[in-house]
Amino acid sequence: MSQESGDKNLKFGFFINTTFVVLEFIAGLAANSLALISDAVHNLTDSMSIGFSFLASKFAKRGASEYQTFGYGRAAILAATINATVLVVTATLIYREAWTRLSNPQPVEGKVVAIIALVGIISNSTVAWFAARSRKDLNARVVFLSNLVDIVSSTLALIAGLLIIFTRQTWIDPAISFVIATMLLIAAWQILREATRVLMEGVPKGIDAAKVKAAITKHPGVTGV
Repeated sequence: MSQESGDKNLKFGFFINTTFVVLEFIAGLAANSLALISDAVHNLTDSMSIGFSFLASKFAKRGASEYQTFGYGRAAILAATINATVLVVTATLIYREAWTRLSNPQPVEGKVVAIIALVGIISNSTVAWFAARSRKDLNARVVFLSNLVDIVSSTLALIAGLLIIFTRQTWIDPAISFVIATMLLIAAWQILREATRVLMEGVPKGIDAAKVKAAITKHPGVTGV
């Protein structure tokens, strides 16, 4: 698939994901569901990820300049670092609110939670499918994997909604929120770890420095690395 087609898929994914984020956040407020709000935040991070991927694709086409002699490739890394920081702060706020709601359960509209979560599964599956069509592109693969995680997150919200409908136990909503917030922290840690490796000029993931050195020193005339 061409780079242009890959960019179109990223833009389509951004539109679908962002539209659902707005819908889910509003529904979360209406249903008084922290699980939906948490899942909306999780989906928002994917919208940001898709946006960063698209911008990275555009920046990659720009050459170096007199003032930016190494080009603009690191812009996406800086954006990802900011994104991860926002994830940590958001997860912390969700933890605090979830603990408050566990101590003082509040009414939650289980039907709304279940319906919106189901829509989320369909939305994330659609975006993942489009990203899979551009699987040769690294950014598209990142978007694909992120949406797979979002499908799990929306599935947890769906389970929470169904359990609330049948058991009337509203503590399930903040309990599921704890799980989703933990997923946010794990995602943030992975992003920060990878971004730090790049910013600190570490060995790229999947590269064995020793093997590279051995391959170079095999060439005639090379005395050392």
